[in-house]
Amino acid sequence: MKTLLTLILLIIFHLNAFSEKNISFKISPLKSYLNKTYKINSIIKLRCVITNLNKKVVIIPFKENDIYHGKLPYPTSMSITVKYRNSKLLDDYSSYACWNQLTIFQLDHNDKKQLKYGDKITRIIQLNHIVGCKTKNDNFFNKKGYYFIQLHISWRNFKKISSNILRININ
Repeated sequence: MKTLLTLILLIIFHLNAFSEKNISFKISPLKSYLNKTYKINSIIKLRCVITNLNKKVVIIPFKENDIYHGKLPYPTSMSITVKYRNSKLLDDYSSYACWNQLTIFQLDHNDKKQLKYGDKITRIIQLNHIVGCKTKNDNFFNKKGYYFIQLHISWRNFKKISSNILRININ
């Protein structure tokens, strides 16, 4: 009975601890692009900062290494939504979904980042890698205009965390 109660409390804690309210996920351009203007077909890199605002320890699924591929260009738990001129080009998309080889992504203890209150994970993410296989090349952002970018982190039974929406200009 005590084990069952502990398990129920752990599940409730896990579901409550991992929500939008207590995790801050901010994306921003690098300092050299503070005006958020990029050239057509340029490589777009963004700073991603995930911060625990909860008083409790939070576990984030953040797989950055793979035994077959080594260091990955972005975590397998990350996906992107892209809007252009009020139409969605991609919705919660990740190029890992279209790898043509058999790759089994499993989280091990190194892939679960424990964040105490105020702890941060900061990474530089190249957007062209996330959308890469959608167009079979790195030139996804090839039209002039404003794009709206939002990144997400999710993994099977973890709740999804979404970043702020960032407007960038391709000129």
